[in-house]
Amino acid sequence: MARVGNTFGAVTGSVRRLLSAMADNASELPDVTAERSALEKELAAAEEAKQRQDAHTGEKQLATQEMSSALVRAKDAAAQLRNAAKFKLGAKSEKLVSFQVAPLRKRGPRKAAQLKKLEASLQKQQADLQKRQEAVKAQEAEVLKKQAELLAKQAELAQAS
Repeated sequence: MARVGNTFGAVTGSVRRLLSAMADNASELPDVTAERSALEKELAAAEEAKQRQDAHTGEKQLATQEMSSALVRAKDAAAQLRNAAKFKLGAKSEKLVSFQVAPLRKRGPRKAAQLKKLEASLQKQQADLQKRQEAVKAQEAEVLKKQAELLAKQAELAQAS
């Protein structure tokens, strides 16, 4: 015999087929009428509960749609209220911050300040590079001096031999 799934449709379909088979063979199984009526009662209760569940699903979907449209309307009303506050208080008023609106503020010389910072950074880097180059030249001079000393010692040893 095939297994019955646990979904509502699978269980109710299986129960209906069982009740149909019981009705077809009622003369052969007269002693199970109490069990059959209990099963019919439980099937009816399950179907009624499913109908209520489906009705609540529809109500839930409707409530969700209403909530979404109400939120859209609330956002629009909030935007209108913020614009009204901006109009009444003025676009530059700092009180607009309490209404979650950014007031118009003066813009400072941003590009000039950034340019000065970049120039200062570049000058510092150039100074560091120059110091490194001088250190490398000093090291190279030291190495050349030592090489000259070694060559002189080799020449003395070659003459002594």
